[in-house]
This record gives sequence, C-alpha cells and structure tokens, in this order.
Amino acid sequence: MSFIHLLQSKVWNVFKKEYGANVVELNSVYINVKTIPFFRIKIGYAPKVNFLLQQVDFHSLSVFCKTYGISFIRFDSPNNFSGTEDAKKVLELLNKYCVKSPRSSISMKTIFINLHMPIADLLSQMHHKRQYNIRLAEKKGVTINFDSSEQALIRFIKLYKVTQNRQKFFGYSDLYLRLLWKHFEKSLFFAEAYFQNNICSSWLILNSEDVYYYLYGASDEMFNSVFPNDLLGFRVIVHTKELGGSFLDLWGANDNKGYTEFKKKFGGVVVEYIPSYDFLLNKAAYYFFNSAYNFFWLLPYPIKKVINYLYKRLN
Repeated sequence: MSFIHLLQSKVWNVFKKEYGANVVELNSVYINVKTIPFFRIKIGYAPKVNFLLQQVDFHSLSVFCKTYGISFIRFDSPNNFSGTEDAKKVLELLNKYCVKSPRSSISMKTIFINLHMPIADLLSQMHHKRQYNIRLAEKKGVTINFDSSEQALIRFIKLYKVTQNRQKFFGYSDLYLRLLWKHFEKSLFFAEAYFQNNICSSWLILNSEDVYYYLYGASDEMFNSVFPNDLLGFRVIVHTKELGGSFLDLWGANDNKGYTEFKKKFGGVVVEYIPSYDFLLNKAAYYFFNSAYNFFWLLPYPIKKVINYLYKRLN
C-alpha cells in the first residue's frame, strides 16, 4: 500500500496557505517554512512525505534551504511503512543525506481498517467488548448522523472547545476549522452521535485518494454511559466503505495511551512508519532548536499554551 498522504496533498497545503502558513512546493514536496519565535531561526517542516512517490532531490533541497535561510528540514513521520523492502530503500537514501530526528510531532504508528472487507468481517474482527457496546448503544437509543453542512461545523466547534478544555490539549482555532471545512467541504463529513436529542460526539472525517482519515474528534463525557463513540466508530467504518473508501486511517497509535486502546478495539492493523529524519545545513541552530524544544515539553501546561499561541501567530 503506497499513496500520497493527506498532509502532502495540494488541497491541504492550499488550505494551510490561506490559514497563513508559509508553504512552499519544491518539485512534488510541500514544505512549511516556520520561524521560531524570538530566535529568528527558520526551519522547514515536511510531514508525511512518501519518498517512493514524491520527488526529493537533496541538491535542490540544499539550494532551497540556502535561499530561504533555513537551518534544517524535518521530514516528520514519512509516509513509508517500516519493515518492508521499500522501507530499506528509503532508509538507505535518508541515512545518506540526513540524520535521524530526536523527536516526531506526528505519531509513528497508526491503525488502518481495510474497507474492502465485508461488513460482517469488519464487525467480527472488533474486540468482543466493542461489539457488545455497539449493540448496547443501539438498544439505549443512540443515533448516528452524517452531515457536511455549516451547521454541523458549528456543532463540532462547540463540542471541540468542550473537549479541549477538559483534556487540556493544544487545539485549533475556529478560523482554522472553518477554513478546513471551506476547502474540503466536498470531501469531508461530520459523524455525529446523539442521545435523547443531545449531541454526544462528533468526528471530523476527511477523504484523500480514497483513504478516509479520522482527523479530529470531540465529545461530551456526560454521555459515556451509553457508549456513543463505540457505535459512532462502527457506523463511520460502514459509511466510509459505502462511499467507496479503500482504508480508514484512525490517525495515531501511541503505546500505553487510552485513546490507542480505544481505537485498537475497532479491529484493523497497527502499522508503523519509518523514523523521522532531518536534513541539516546549520548544525548550531539545529542543536539549539532541539534543546529548546525538549525544554518546552517540560514546562507547565499554562506556559506551554502561551508559547504555543505565540508560535501559531507567527506561523
């Protein structure tokens, strides 16, 4: 299975440009040129590059970096799967021109559900507790709705803020989500779970090259007792299959995390990507950035939130 990832698609990067990102296309690779606040260090960020399908010329890359004053480019979580013959070729190339990154911003693992399988088989491969909860949610009256309208977007944003405040993660702004909806309106939908006319959960599902991505989720935990997300996940699988999808990417599977165990119970296969790599030009700036970035993650959440806000404003 080899494909161009959503994050390297043209429409995604047009969206990012309108949001304010300094995205540059070099050959067939999209690179987001970022400025580190206060230090005037520029880095290039190229997530999910498929080194088999996208043209990466390291000589051109070197010229590009010198032109833009970029210290290094991070190829974050390349879209090539570990443990394959193709991975060996890619790693040979990356080890020749790059160094392995000390940290990845995107999870190195994800869970793929094969939508070519019959629905009965998709259900049977789920954890027995998940199957039970799906039936229980239906019995209790949980209903599922698929909607791509602006009203669904508004409902998602409201629930997303509730989730962000509860879980204390660095979420996206209203403007970001509205622009995302604007650019992907015809290839995304919101999967919503309702209980007694109350919205319990909403998942933002986006399609690119017949791969559907569970991009963002939002929920109200007061309805957890009726298992809305169990039913919602199953119905998303069925719906994306009916839409002609090949795979559903549940986006992210980190060891010993609760959300990973939740996703794994839908069945599917855990796949691992090859490591992230950095293409260096300025070693001093590179090592300074990595030290500062590691220190950032040691800071209390309120301070990280302020720094993250300033960073996004400048990028």
